[in-house]
Amino acid sequence: MPLAIANQNTEKFDLKTLPGAFIELRRMSYGEKMHRSGLMSGLKVKGSNRSKDFEGELMLANQRVTEYEFAVCIVGHNLEKDDKGTLLDFKNKFDLGMLDGKVGEEIGVLLNKVNLFDEEGEEALGESRTESDLSLS
Repeated sequence: MPLAIANQNTEKFDLKTLPGAFIELRRMSYGEKMHRSGLMSGLKVKGSNRSKDFEGELMLANQRVTEYEFAVCIVGHNLEKDDKGTLLDFKNKFDLGMLDGKVGEEIGVLLNKVNLFDEEGEEALGESRTESDLSLS
């Protein structure tokens, strides 16, 4: 029988925005993806009709999702936060907040690619697909 549990393999990526830097990512399990979706869909809009309230809630939800993805998917890296060689802790939202914007955006793109479950995501990670694989979708 085929084993249907989440694969815990990791993939290492060299960062283009920070020469010499790398991150090691793992794909989320289905349960983790459901939790991430719950973080986003758990928006509460109060009785106010003001769009600023909704925008503020949406921004907070996006931030929570990003914090969750970085904490769960980044399993290794060499990104330092000081000249003493202290590594950033992506489970700590304050460390995540210190991350250079371009580096953070690049990591975010990689996280999205790693967690796609369609042909485009697989191809983006360099995994080859056969014609029979593509016809199954």
